[in-house]
Amino acid sequence: MYYSGRRFGRRREKDYNGALLKQAPYKGIDLDRIVGMTSRFTPSDIEYLFQQVAQFAFEEEYASKHDYVVTTDTFLKMIERVSPSLTEGMITDFQEDSIAYARE
Repeated sequence: MYYSGRRFGRRREKDYNGALLKQAPYKGIDLDRIVGMTSRFTPSDIEYLFQQVAQFAFEEEYASKHDYVVTTDTFLKMIERVSPSLTEGMITDFQEDSIAYARE
């Protein structure tokens, strides 16, 4: 299952909210912006993104010896490093199959 399109935007937002509750500290995360940038991400991609954000925050804290607050900018940096599993071709194939094999 993937969470592409408007219908699943709120589902991805719930995934992000759930993952954020496990991460600390964070401040002022713009979830709508992040959700919009990750439309081709699977739930596993989202989990990997959060792992990368957590690792980055850990490394920053270790290097600076101060708390690192995760922000939207942190996510934007990490999104560039995480490749989505879904391609446009895969999404198109799924949409075509959904139409072709849908029950009427």
